[in-house]
Amino acid sequence: HPHHSPLLNSTNHTVTIRAPHKEEKEESFHFHKVLGSQQDVHSSLKPIIQGLVKGVSGCILAYGATGSGKTLTMLGNERDGWGVWVWAVMDLFAMAHQKWTGEGVVVEVYVSWIEIYNEEVSSCIANV
Repeated sequence: HPHHSPLLNSTNHTVTIRAPHKEEKEESFHFHKVLGSQQDVHSSLKPIIQGLVKGVSGCILAYGATGSGKTLTMLGNERDGWGVWVWAVMDLFAMAHQKWTGEGVVVEVYVSWIEIYNEEVSSCIANV
């Protein structure tokens, strides 16, 4: 089975981490799904954006080690296309426009974009 190994088991949605040279020390983590492309990430945003249009707060989080692709996923680049935040904003305004065009509704959107690095929180848009 191509997605079954001692470390990754997509059948029961787990990843097992073993400490090097300490086979008795292992920890398993459960995951919802693996996203393999920017388009997969974009598709997974739809329910969050639909919730925003209904007035539900949402959060999109990129987590991982330095160099693991968080910035690429969030911002995108010329080769891979737009990142998550561009898709999210475009989808949000497209859905809001579709829902409220011609109804005289004023839509207010509040956005924060923060980075947590070495346990310090800083705004990525405070000086933009």
